Amino acid sequence: QLEALRNENRELKLQTGGELSADQDEKVLQEFLVKLRAVLEMRSEGRFEQQLFDEYNGGLVQLSDEHLRELYSSFMLIYVEEYDEAVLERLGIGEPDETTVGFAEMMTIKLGELMDQPRQVRIQAFQAAQKKKEDQAKELLKKKEREKEEAAKMAAQVAINGRIANSMKKYWAALSNGEGDVSEVRRFRRKPELGLLVSSTEDIKKISPYNWRNMGCSGLTEQELRCLLVRLGEPGMPGQAD
Repeated sequence: QLEALRNENRELKLQTGGELSADQDEKVLQEFLVKLRAVLEMRSEGRFEQQLFDEYNGGLVQLSDEHLRELYSSFMLIYVEEYDEAVLERLGIGEPDETTVGFAEMMTIKLGELMDQPRQVRIQAFQAAQKKKEDQAKELLKKKEREKEEAAKMAAQVAINGRIANSMKKYWAALSNGEGDVSEVRRFRRKPELGLLVSSTEDIKKISPYNWRNMGCSGLTEQELRCLLVRLGEPGMPGQAD
């Protein structure tokens, strides 16, 4: 419980820009070095774990200015291959491999930028970036959920349209042959849009652009519109059918 209180006090100081004791700064460094070794192991194995990398960067910005400069010097020595055993021992790592050297190069650039910022500013900037990333991830998830819902609704509508179209095929064929209610037969023949329901794909392709422009949805029933959506959505339809 005492250790938890100490950690809480340390975090509060870090957030508010308070000064840490030398022992607290060293503890921050040692906790960071554990994450550093984990990241180096991850990279050497060809893996990438976002959470681990975020924890590493979160620990990096908490380092004291002195430890940040020390880390910069260590990475630079590794990058130019002028390190000694004392450098490796301080970092707690073994002989650097190619991936470690590459990482050291990247970190010298990053640390060069961080060293110009006070610790509190570094922490606040990191937290702001993390919050922005979390907000973007939440928004992306919501967007995907909305798209999934819309796709489900669309699929349901397509299924309904298909069932209606199948059930109405004989009815449209009868009207085109002059069978059925006289007023309905007359209406069917008067509306060129309805003629598409009984026309072959080849005949539909022969319709002139002028006649396509003269067609519309005005005055059509819901059933008729659903059947036209199915018919004009079939393979082989001309571009005007869209």
